[in-house]
Amino acid sequence: MAMQATSVQFAAVARSLATVARARGLIVPGFRSPPRVAGAERTLQWSARGAVPTVAVQLKGRPFGAVVADMVSVVGTTGTGFLQSDPVWRALEQLPAGELPSPYYLRLEVEDRAGVLARIAHELAAANVSVARLVQQPGDGHAVLHVVTHETPAGQVTAALAAIRALPESRGEARALPVVSDRGVEELGWA
Repeated sequence: MAMQATSVQFAAVARSLATVARARGLIVPGFRSPPRVAGAERTLQWSARGAVPTVAVQLKGRPFGAVVADMVSVVGTTGTGFLQSDPVWRALEQLPAGELPSPYYLRLEVEDRAGVLARIAHELAAANVSVARLVQQPGDGHAVLHVVTHETPAGQVTAALAAIRALPESRGEARALPVVSDRGVEELGWA
């Protein structure tokens, strides 16, 4: 389950968004929580003068990432106030494939013998992927490595996995998933 947003986090994100938006000359909305409309996750209200909108975002029971996405979606917009409808947003260049950074969870099945972990670490380092956490689960002649990386561009993780798959000690399919929550995995002792 994703981490739920708190009012302290909400206020910190609102301040950060305002700072960045002002530095770029963008419209900075006001932020509040919760919305006054029952059941709404996000509402947008324009003042009587129509100059600056107020964005109300529901925090309770929602993942932090969803709250941040709602906040970001209205910063600097014109017209409807929602990012996807804004012509400026639609004209922005997309981040090239492989450059989006994230921490990653890697699941690697390898032979359980001396030196294999060093070879895996070498391939990760060669692709500039840094390990934040690692747990090894031994099996019958093999081991499953559960690895969480530090924030890394997707392309570097893809390159590391290709090199790891090519190792003779690699068994099964090496997999990577972006980490979208800072909560741990209790079964692995990362709670």
